Amino acid sequence: MALLQAALLHDTIEDTMTTAEELEREFGADVRALVEEVTDDKSLQRGAQAAADRARAGDIEPCP
Repeated sequence: MALLQAALLHDTIEDTMTTAEELEREFGADVRALVEEVTDDKSLQRGAQAAADRARAGDIEPCP
């Protein structure tokens, strides 16, 4: 259920005034963690964000 909720909410932090804390309060810690995992860090420039995304992708384990 958390994965489905996070999929629907994936751009909420980037595109609205909603905070991660508000997401956690409404949907729980698992949803917050998943949404934060796919949320761009707006403090990074575009190239730095892309590099951060690539580095984070290296930590993802493939599905069996």
